[in-house]
Amino acid sequence: MDPNQDPFGHPIITYLWVISLATVASIVRYLNSTPHVEFARLLIEGLSGGFTGLLTFWLCQWQGIEGPLSAFLIGVSGLMGARVWNEFMEVFRARAGVPNATRPAATTAEEKSDGSV
Repeated sequence: MDPNQDPFGHPIITYLWVISLATVASIVRYLNSTPHVEFARLLIEGLSGGFTGLLTFWLCQWQGIEGPLSAFLIGVSGLMGARVWNEFMEVFRARAGVPNATRPAATTAEEKSDGSV
């Protein structure tokens, strides 16, 4: 797969299964996590999961991941919902060589204040 391919160049059926898989995963997560279902929240969770699944699909295409592994990652991203955005940021930081600001950088023995190695 060409990583520079137009992201909208796939058949509509591909987009339907990608968005459906991620949407169903996010709705299942929501239904399992709450005793009282609110329609508006269910809709938001479904839309968020579908959008996240679509972005995961494009990320998989960019990295050359296809087939069952791509479907697995799309489903997991639907389950994770908004939490997957942190993982996406880690991928892009690693790719760009930018350290994560929330994790402390490794220090050398000379930099340690207690003198330990």
